[in-house]
Amino acid sequence: INLPSDYVKQVFSARGDANAPAVADHTVNMASQVLRPADQAATEMAQRGWNIKMDSKVHQFDEFEWGCIGSGAQVRYLLPQLVSRRCHKIRIFHPDMNKERFLGVVSYFINTQSGSTLVNDMEISCINPTGRETIISGTNNDEDVFSSSDIVSLHVPAVGPDKSKYNYNTIELI
Repeated sequence: INLPSDYVKQVFSARGDANAPAVADHTVNMASQVLRPADQAATEMAQRGWNIKMDSKVHQFDEFEWGCIGSGAQVRYLLPQLVSRRCHKIRIFHPDMNKERFLGVVSYFINTQSGSTLVNDMEISCINPTGRETIISGTNNDEDVFSSSDIVSLHVPAVGPDKSKYNYNTIELI
């Protein structure tokens, strides 16, 4: 679309973490709908079925371990939301995970959270709103995430074969 120049006051770039907060919100909202039968409750209420029993105890975030594939801005915005919802264990996977990458992802907790403790190079302990401990760990072993997490969220871009650093000659995630 070509607009006359007097219509355009300023151009903003949407690179980087421009939509990361929205993606984090969307991830938590989708997980909430999966954990709690919100769609079923809405359907029953629309049919005037007001006697809806929802077993909320087994569908709380603190009953599950969360895994994140990716370590960028979306995960940085997602982590505080997961901690505030009392997740007790969060694993972050990236194939090139190291101390610097991990500290970049958890920088919010190191900079602002009193009670946060760096347990080792790839693990941090922080206190969630209930006063209980939440452990956030980084790994470069995807088995750690997939075998131990109840919920896994994917936060990586798709790149074509011309930009792949792994040379699989396919469209890749990461």
